[in-house]
This record gives sequence, C-alpha cells and structure tokens, in this order.
Amino acid sequence: MRRIIFLWLTFIVSAGCRLSAVPPVSKATAMETIQIPTTDISATIEVLPAGPDIQSSKIVLQAFFDAYNRHDFTGVLATLAETFAYGDCDFAECQMLVFETKPYLSIWLQRKFAHEDQFQVIELIIAPPEGSPANDPRLAAVQVIRTSQTLKKLSQEKQSLFKIVLSPEGNRIQYINAYGNVDCEAGR
Repeated sequence: MRRIIFLWLTFIVSAGCRLSAVPPVSKATAMETIQIPTTDISATIEVLPAGPDIQSSKIVLQAFFDAYNRHDFTGVLATLAETFAYGDCDFAECQMLVFETKPYLSIWLQRKFAHEDQFQVIELIIAPPEGSPANDPRLAAVQVIRTSQTLKKLSQEKQSLFKIVLSPEGNRIQYINAYGNVDCEAGR
C-alpha cells in the first residue's frame, strides 16, 4: 500500500508541472453546488450509494473543501479514509510533508487554519479520461488558488493543480496532494 501511495506521489510531482495536461472541464465533470450539512459530514458521507460514481465523488470533494475553508479540522478528517496519505507543503520551511495518521494531520491542519489557509476551487475534473485508470470516478484533478497569511508574506499565492483519489468505495478521500504543482523546496 505504501508503495502505491509513493508511486502516486511520484506521479503527481512529475506530472504537476504540466498544468496544460488537464483538459478544460466539461459540464459532466464540473463541480455543482451541493448542499452539505455542516454539522455532521460523516453522516452525509455514510449514506452515499454503494460504489463510486461521479455524484458521490462531487459530494465527498465538496464536503472536504467546505470543511477546509470553514477551518473545521474535524470535518476535514471525517472526509478521509481510515488509511490515507495527505501530502502538503510547509511553505515557510520549504519542506514537503506527508501525513498518514489523523492525530498528526489534525495538528498540521490547526497550524494551517491559524494562518487562514484556504482553497478556492477553480476547476474540478472527476473521472478524467487520461486518468489511471481512465474515467474512474474515484480520481479528481483539482485546480485551486491557495491563499494564507504565510503565502501572502512569501508572495506565493497562485494557482495550483493537485490530485485527489477516493477510496475503493468512493466515499472517502484516500490520497490528496494538497501542495499541488508548487515547488515546495524552492528557495532552500
């Protein structure tokens, strides 16, 4: 399992620099506004249909971004699978971090939220035709603008492209590359 996650991470890092490799979003894959209850995200995710599909993926991803932008670390953690990998960049230290346990990720999210970290989703492509496997509703390419107090100080607010992989059931996030195609180690 760790080898698979490492291979995904390697793929993301190498493919992340090719922003033009992601086709424009189509109406079938565009993120629509879906009302997600803010009090109990896990209850919403638990009642998703069995097996992955595009609509379920939209609900899980919107729940993640809504919770993240509310700075609700409990909500963010509720969107993650039991076994997951969450890659992110400590922009101030120019260091890439990967979290695989919720207690450590919770501490990290509290730090990020204290600096007003936010994701503005520009484009969301679910089941990309060039994904591996192609047209899999568990795969998503997400283009965001990430903002925070730290990034403002470093003058690094910009668009980023990252990948999210949902669990085999399609009801939780198993892998997320939250640093996107940003060169985390630049400036060392």
